[in-house]
Amino acid sequence: MKRIDVDKEIIEEIDEEEKKVSRKKTIILILKIVIPIIIIGILSFVTLRYIGNYGIVVKETAIYNSKINDDLNGLKIVHFDSLLYSENLDKKEIDRLIGKINYTNPDIII
Repeated sequence: MKRIDVDKEIIEEIDEEEKKVSRKKTIILILKIVIPIIIIGILSFVTLRYIGNYGIVVKETAIYNSKINDDLNGLKIVHFDSLLYSENLDKKEIDRLIGKINYTNPDIII
């Protein structure tokens, strides 16, 4: 066997090793990107599908402003939005949400 043939074999082995290392780095990089995206997607889905409507928050804020007419003093406005409707949201849950809104005894519901 000639020296040139031996050098070519060594160079080919080194090239194969570098390709393997490069593939491993690429796979690791892809996993570092794809796995967090999958986790965020799953968490978003679970939150929107199963948790979103159960975490309703009632917050009361008094607004004082000299431009507000005295006739509106004590007016209670409820702002309600983003009901995440799905087949898992049953009539009992909707009734519970409506009950929470009605419990505040609002003058206006938006």
